[in-house]
Amino acid sequence: MTLEQLQTPKKHFTIAAFDQRGSLAKLMGVDPASEVGIDTLVHFKQTWMEVVSPLCSSVLVDPEFGLESLQKKDPRAGLLLSLERSSYDADNKDALPLMYDGWGIPEIIARGGAVKLLIFYHPKSETAAAKRTFVERTYQECKEKHVPFLLEPLLYTKDESWGENMHKAQLQMVRDFTSLCDVLKLEFPMDPEQEFDAARGEEYCKQVTQHATVPWIVLSRGMGYERFIRSVEVAMQHGASGFAVGRAVWKEVGEFSTMEEQDQFLHTTAKERMKQLIALVE
Repeated sequence: MTLEQLQTPKKHFTIAAFDQRGSLAKLMGVDPASEVGIDTLVHFKQTWMEVVSPLCSSVLVDPEFGLESLQKKDPRAGLLLSLERSSYDADNKDALPLMYDGWGIPEIIARGGAVKLLIFYHPKSETAAAKRTFVERTYQECKEKHVPFLLEPLLYTKDESWGENMHKAQLQMVRDFTSLCDVLKLEFPMDPEQEFDAARGEEYCKQVTQHATVPWIVLSRGMGYERFIRSVEVAMQHGASGFAVGRAVWKEVGEFSTMEEQDQFLHTTAKERMKQLIALVE
């Protein structure tokens, strides 16, 4: 898998991200350790793969519930596979990412994928240096094995809301990692709980672009669809190279009580949202 295979012909990234595990199980109202829960998550990923992979530049899935969906993937779509076990719902954000036994970069390459790593990060945390070392080693291995490496550093803090200090911390995070990956997957630089401020978003995105020496893309992290499409529009106008979207296009799927209704939602509303985002980027 090359970086170009993850992009559109115009060198943009339109990534369908459905590597969620615990957060998806919670949204679907199932126990991910139960037979019913596993079947529900696997079915969702297979259905969404079949719907979305013919549309987007690449897909991002996990090894726990997503590998079976690869049988449904359109061969034209690039593939990213999650390296980490811990995800958005990790309990201890100070810790290094948890890994699966028997799963690593060689296993991702064997399945024809590029590598994605999620890591929680704050430049002033006690574990910041250890996390940078962890990322650097991962990137070096990816370079040695000639596989693209997409890094998703998620800024976290225990006592700050998203304001000027958090924006400065995000910029420092970008500086810390921009030479240690091929693509940065970042949150839109604004508090998702605050009213959308396009002018501030524009300025913050410009600054992210100034500090990033590799392409950066916007992740949705569960924000509403209307806010996410506005975020993508602003980011694309000020230096971003695309998006990786998950729940923003399909999180209402958990509101439907039957699998048939869920599938219908994915084939209609969620698919149309994905088309709109891709059209905006392209």
